[in-house]
Amino acid sequence: MVRRVTETRLLTVQQPWATAIVDGKKDVENRGPRFGVGYRGPLWIHAGREWSDDGFRSDLIHEAYPTAVDVGFRGLGFYLGAVIGRVDVVDAHRFEPGCTPRKPST
Repeated sequence: MVRRVTETRLLTVQQPWATAIVDGKKDVENRGPRFGVGYRGPLWIHAGREWSDDGFRSDLIHEAYPTAVDVGFRGLGFYLGAVIGRVDVVDAHRFEPGCTPRKPST
């Protein structure tokens, strides 16, 4: 019998960034030097149990989810403490000061 072993990678990200990554609204995630940059392929996104205050103040998030002001982020399905989706890592680079989230290019 042949058994195929596949590697699973998972990244925990605070909300609302986690949902924005899964929805394709945020295509850059800055990480410190301990996070490897050589990996390419599927990556599961886990929404942590904490909300990011920076995310609430972010123009990127408010432009991507304009109704959140009226219904709230939880009303839009921004879950905490759960794996919420999978993305494909296509590139990575080392974090440098000045790296900022940006909207995906079209």
